[in-house]
Amino acid sequence: MIEEIKKLDNFSKDNPLYDIQVLSAKEAYIKPDERHETLAGFKYDKESSDDVLAIYKKDKQVVIAIRGSQGIRDWVGNYFNLMSGNIDSSTAFGKVLNDLRAYVNKPENRDLDISLSGHSKGSMLSFYFSYILTLDNLATN
Repeated sequence: MIEEIKKLDNFSKDNPLYDIQVLSAKEAYIKPDERHETLAGFKYDKESSDDVLAIYKKDKQVVIAIRGSQGIRDWVGNYFNLMSGNIDSSTAFGKVLNDLRAYVNKPENRDLDISLSGHSKGSMLSFYFSYILTLDNLATN
């Protein structure tokens, strides 16, 4: 049992308990310059990632992890953004959505299979923004 628990923190593609979405969600909390270069065969896209987004690519598959809350300031901002329903570009939520739209709409990314992931607030945003990005895509095609 203890050996199994120790494996939980092993960044190995041989560990069936981790997959790229879980690993990348964990990486989103790490400073961009300190993130792992590869996870489960996916390569870190340092150029497209930032403090909130951790982007990993493998062939035509991309996983974008959204960082969750980091402290009381985030929690207060989250509360007011959620209660007001405000996700315009002046909010932290809106900035993430705009960054995602910019990435997804690049001509070289149009044929990629992109999935979103995250932890805590990042998980909620990945679910919500997946819906919004799908609607955007339907409206433009």
